[in-house]
Amino acid sequence: MHSGKEAFLLTLLQLEILKTVVETGSFTKAGEVLSLSQSAVSHAIASLEEELEISLLHRSRTGVTLTYAGEQLIINIRAVLNHTRQIEYKAAKIIGHEIGKIRVGSFLTASTELFPGMVKQFKSIYPKIEVELFEGGYDDITEWISSGVVDIGFVILPNKSFDIVSVISDEYVVILPQGHPLEDRDTIELIDIANEPFIMPLAGCEFYIEPLFSKYKVRPNIQFKIEHTATIIALVNAGMGISIVPSLSFKPPGIVSVKLKTLLQRNIGLAVSSFKLSSPATKAFLAQAKIWSSKYLLYN
Repeated sequence: MHSGKEAFLLTLLQLEILKTVVETGSFTKAGEVLSLSQSAVSHAIASLEEELEISLLHRSRTGVTLTYAGEQLIINIRAVLNHTRQIEYKAAKIIGHEIGKIRVGSFLTASTELFPGMVKQFKSIYPKIEVELFEGGYDDITEWISSGVVDIGFVILPNKSFDIVSVISDEYVVILPQGHPLEDRDTIELIDIANEPFIMPLAGCEFYIEPLFSKYKVRPNIQFKIEHTATIIALVNAGMGISIVPSLSFKPPGIVSVKLKTLLQRNIGLAVSSFKLSSPATKAFLAQAKIWSSKYLLYN
């Protein structure tokens, strides 16, 4: 194996290339992200595998995946690169330059309604720190935080797996097409919608809504089970049924929302694998997110 400063710097580049190949699933896409040619990416991976004397990637026509050995090493590789970013950040801070990069994992509602305000607040204070957004489902985000793909993730509370900063409580509401007989109600009871064509939201929302119906012994007239909020809203707008969604969900003209008489809400937080091990940039983002969320609650 190689030794010396030059080899160590090359190894860091190799690790960054490997991480990017894994995240993009492609040598070509990794090259585009890192501004390298595909041949340079291939050579770096081959050199790393030769140096470690182990195969890290399965290559096939459908893409690139980690071997068993690669899966064992990728968490450590991400940790090394994260520590490298912390060194760079702290060095820059010493000379008065705030730099760095933060990767945030988010589900759709948080991406559209929370993340833009938070990142605007953060960038106004730390304009040189790059923020990258990864979108996925609840399970994706949990996996990304655990494996180090993202530094921070929006999660539903309670969550005992990570260190958490509580952000906001999001109340569920009934959404109706404009002109529906129930649209003028101050609140709606579950029994009021028992016979209405109902669109059951998935992607985690069903774990809140189904127990509520069961608790009050109401059997909803389910017509559709839909994962994406945009599809639910389109069906409601077309008069194909009503639904119950988080109040943060985007509701365009033609949609009316009414509160449930029985309060149902989800609590949203920002999670990191460890406050202690988080980079200064990550800690700064959490602090600014908390400031932004307190303002959001004050004016909404």
